[in-house]
Amino acid sequence: MAINQERLAKIQDYGLTEYEARAYLALLDFEVATASKVARLARVPRTKIYQALEDLEEKQLVRVIPERPKRFVAQPFDNHIEQLEREHERKIEQLEEERRELADEFEPKGTVNLEDPGQFVMMRSRSNVTEKIMSLIEGAEESVLLVGSEMTLARFDYFEPTIAEAAGDGVMFTAMGPLTEENEEAVEELSAHGRILSYSDATPGQCLMIVDGEEVLLTHAVPDDTHMFQGEDVALWTDDQAMVASFESIAEIALTAAQVVEDDLTADTEAAEESETAVAAN
Repeated sequence: MAINQERLAKIQDYGLTEYEARAYLALLDFEVATASKVARLARVPRTKIYQALEDLEEKQLVRVIPERPKRFVAQPFDNHIEQLEREHERKIEQLEEERRELADEFEPKGTVNLEDPGQFVMMRSRSNVTEKIMSLIEGAEESVLLVGSEMTLARFDYFEPTIAEAAGDGVMFTAMGPLTEENEEAVEELSAHGRILSYSDATPGQCLMIVDGEEVLLTHAVPDDTHMFQGEDVALWTDDQAMVASFESIAEIALTAAQVVEDDLTADTEAAEESETAVAAN
């Protein structure tokens, strides 16, 4: 029977290599044959023919007659099909045993959403930043956390009525920054609506605002003064949760270093009283 590409392709679909397929088709034309005869008819290199015949024996397509030299006899192709069926049945049984374990291990969890990384918005000018801060405070539902410079605290006196309203609705307001004469009045008013913490390490001109643990506004005030609408401020707003989490970590570090304003005022009052007592005693 002819060894052509159509016949070769047909049996190669069942797991035979080209050399194995050629050797098997050649053997079909022999009642029994040596490796050299098979190689010649199949057009397989003599250096490859023995390996091909050994592989065909494993596939139950060749029977070896142990003579010198060895001789080979082709076996029905159905032998190989039955072997494949047994292998598939064993695989199916194995899959049935492993299915529950695999289903539990590779169950879709849906905990990561790569399609929604969050939004990022750049803003310029103090008027735009002021408007954004106002909208964030008005939209807050749980908390507003502020870390800023001394002038940031001074500027936030402008938002005091809105902060008061939010606090009345249960929003927790916390602000941290250096306490100076420049912001003393603002701090006093803001402290009526939440916690004001003394934090001396704030960077001049910077303001970090975190709302409800879901939004962040990072601002660079240019210049860092008390004007609410005049300035070349630059700000970045985002609700990307990875970024929010990073800025929350920064805020936590600031919180551990900050001190409650009431504690500072109490310490100052006690020091003043001790000084007056000492003077009176003298």
